[in-house]
Amino acid sequence: MNNQLYERDFNLWRESLIEQIKEHRFNDIDWEHLLLELESMGKSEKRSFID
Repeated sequence: MNNQLYERDFNLWRESLIEQIKEHRFNDIDWEHLLLELESMGKSEKRSFID
C-alpha cells in the first residue's frame, strides 16, 4: 500500500510516514522508499557544499 502511495502522491506518502513514525508504527513504514529519499537528500546536500 505505501509503495503505491509513494508512486501516486508523494506528499500524502510523506505525511503518512510522519504519522507512522510519531505513532511508533515501524512495521508499517515504507522503508525502501524512505531509504531512497534519505540517500537522495544526502547526495543533494553533499552537492550543495561542493558547488
